[in-house]
Amino acid sequence: MRTTLNATDPDLEEPQAVPTKRWTRRASGSPLDRGFGAVLTFLPLVGVGLILALIGWPLSADSETLLIAVSRIVAGVYGAAVWLRWILIEGPHWQSWRGYVFGLGFALIILLSAIFENSIGSLLSGQAEGGQFHTWLIALAALQQILALMSRFSDWIPVFENSFLSRASPGLVLVSTFLLLIGMGTALLKMPNATVDSVSWVDALFTSTSAVCVTGLIVVDTATAFTPLGQGIILLLIQLGAFGFVTLTFFLAVLSGQGFSVSSRVFLGDLLSVENMRTLSTTLITIVGLTVGFEILGAIGLYFLWGPALGGGEGALWDSVFHSISAFCNAGFSTFSDGLADERAVYALDVQAILMALIVLGGIGFPVLLEVIRLLRRMMRPSERHRRGHMITLHTRLVLMLTLLLIGGGALLLWAGGGARSPSDPTGGAWEALFNSITARTAGFNISDMSALPASSTAIMILLMFIGGSPGGIAGGIKTTTFAMAILNLGRILLGRRDVQMFGRRIEDIVTNRAFAVVLISILWVFFATTLILFLQPELTMMDTLFECVSAFATVGLSRGLTGELTGLSKFVIILTMFVGRIGVLNFFFSMLLVKPQPVCLRYPRERIIIE
Repeated sequence: MRTTLNATDPDLEEPQAVPTKRWTRRASGSPLDRGFGAVLTFLPLVGVGLILALIGWPLSADSETLLIAVSRIVAGVYGAAVWLRWILIEGPHWQSWRGYVFGLGFALIILLSAIFENSIGSLLSGQAEGGQFHTWLIALAALQQILALMSRFSDWIPVFENSFLSRASPGLVLVSTFLLLIGMGTALLKMPNATVDSVSWVDALFTSTSAVCVTGLIVVDTATAFTPLGQGIILLLIQLGAFGFVTLTFFLAVLSGQGFSVSSRVFLGDLLSVENMRTLSTTLITIVGLTVGFEILGAIGLYFLWGPALGGGEGALWDSVFHSISAFCNAGFSTFSDGLADERAVYALDVQAILMALIVLGGIGFPVLLEVIRLLRRMMRPSERHRRGHMITLHTRLVLMLTLLLIGGGALLLWAGGGARSPSDPTGGAWEALFNSITARTAGFNISDMSALPASSTAIMILLMFIGGSPGGIAGGIKTTTFAMAILNLGRILLGRRDVQMFGRRIEDIVTNRAFAVVLISILWVFFATTLILFLQPELTMMDTLFECVSAFATVGLSRGLTGELTGLSKFVIILTMFVGRIGVLNFFFSMLLVKPQPVCLRYPRERIIIE
């Protein structure tokens, strides 16, 4: 369900709502320009390959020094080529100051860092030789290539729009970009330096899919199977999967001063659940800013509260950052073998409180967060406190009401149902019930053994996982609004009403029909996935398998200990289930259509079917 932002809101009418123009070139399409374009496209790709070889494979000192030198040459040539292209071809014809920053500014930084690389490395490391010096050189080389890739978005974004985004359906775009991220993640996790002992391709694919789909199910222990590099790759995949490749692409387009087509703006509006196209750029920047801001605040809070128990230092800082991002993205990955059931976390109620807050903020949906922020900003202006424009939308009211109801009701039912009790819980299980109720909303952290829950509590957890979070955010499941529309539509049928109504508003039939389709297809998918795994592994129990499939489909990540027992084929079933649950069942099936849906104008005569 998409939320409608108030089109008459003066806060939404800002100058940046007008699409920015791309900078123009005087000799666009000339042989010299095409030659520069090819070189500037080729060099960053070569540089990325060099960086991956440096950090991903064990190398001798001589090989490492050689690759750093080659990377330095590539970076220097790239920086010089950008400036030569501007001097010889483009000239001062860029229409956006951001073009200068992402073009000439980044190129100058790359060029100077390449020329004075040894001096900068010595200054940062505090010594002229040794492993630390080489580490800083590798970091500088990586930064150079990242800046080069970012600066190339000025040429790559129009190609992405014209060659793919404008021709493919939204479902196909989502499927393709998520498959691309999963494939890249799988390859990165297979690098020798990413794992303590090499993992199989299936396990690497499973881990990459779980991270990109922000699920948290694992077949190998994240804490012991992956090196700090591997854990960093997993964290990067979580962040990229939470944003989405398309969202990040347009975000970089906004930062670099690039405009994008009307069709792309409509697609991005659908993706972000925002209908006001005039402030799409501002909304996109705000969403990324909120995500990074909440993750930083969460990491700071976790470090100060958790740092002493974790031993302080870089290790405590890394654990805090990892869990903060994993919590806000509702991923459920942990750097502890036992998750939050680890003795360093299970007793820390203040840490769990921060994680619960991050989970709720990440799963409530960005449309709700944006509207709440806008309303709070208005309430601080005395002249606007009594305006009708500050009334919250139906979507926000529904999401907030259902979020409180599901968290509170779920906690009450879980507490009444009993189950596992953590030894640190002085509330007789109430705190644990509250945590489990929140983490079941697609987060996947655990402070108790899920396999020890009684059948009644397990059934409640399955229902909470299946409903999931709210639309327009990072959470999975069928979403709170979809569940609400299904229940309200059922009430409409039982009461014999024509329309679904709530809070003095009528809900369109297309919304209730879509909600019904999502619920039905989701139930069928979970049923067939559960049945297929039970067919492949008859020794598994029905309850554990159903729990696992719902957890995968709703991108939760909780498990009753079944994940490690899955065979190769069963892992593929869970992988596909996580993928479909992340992009949405309707998007998945729409992407499978070879022909675009066409409206049918012909209506056949009616015939009655008996339904009891």
